[in-house]
Amino acid sequence: MGIHGVGHAKTPLVSDMASPGPPDLRGQRATFHTVVIKP
Repeated sequence: MGIHGVGHAKTPLVSDMASPGPPDLRGQRATFHTVVIKP
């Protein structure tokens, strides 16, 4: 579950960065997910 979460979180993170829209809510959510999975 832990490894799966990291991979899933990485996908949305890149998508947000590539998206030209305002990645504010999405970006924050992806970062939070990564932080939670990191520890």
